[in-house]
Amino acid sequence: MKKVLFASVVAMFWAVPARAEDDTFDNLAEQTIKTIDEFTAILAKVTDKKSADEAKPKFKEAAKTMADLVKRSKKLGEPSAEQKAQLDKNFKSKIDVAAKHLQAELNRIATKVDGGQEIVQDFGKLLKPFAIKGKA
Repeated sequence: MKKVLFASVVAMFWAVPARAEDDTFDNLAEQTIKTIDEFTAILAKVTDKKSADEAKPKFKEAAKTMADLVKRSKKLGEPSAEQKAQLDKNFKSKIDVAAKHLQAELNRIATKVDGGQEIVQDFGKLLKPFAIKGKA
């Protein structure tokens, strides 16, 4: 479950766009990284079932932001080979770091928090609708 969630978040990065007329691959990538960091910060506060329940509304809001980014990215379409190379150059290391931090929080919850496996599954369900099929 954790690996699927991690792969889904990373896959969303390339599919994520910005505001309608202002959307570019670069600003969508930046917003995606910011949103992944937001997921991580929310999860960092989870220490038990109660704090997980308290974190869910914030996590749902971040998930809505990610859904909006995915929707906007679809409007941009696929980046050209040149654009993809530039995105890789500018953002790949940043997205990798953000995704590793997110994965570390998921692992911490799953292994160190009572009921962690169930908590991770619950948060994963909130992200599942935004998974990119065929890319994860």
